[in-house]
Amino acid sequence: MIRHTPPEVIYHRISASARRPTLLAPLWCENRWTGMVELDKYLNEHGVQGSALARPWIPPVA
Repeated sequence: MIRHTPPEVIYHRISASARRPTLLAPLWCENRWTGMVELDKYLNEHGVQGSALARPWIPPVA
């Protein structure tokens, strides 16, 4: 989904976390950091936001 999102769209939240006993499922939500690391790895291997649209996000020049 992120790779198919235009670069001008801003995600404010792509992950959340919860602790037991509040968390029912999925268990991967218990440790948000693991999911963030895997997402970073996937995007680095397959392309950044907008790359599937041939409009990848380019960091602004300071």
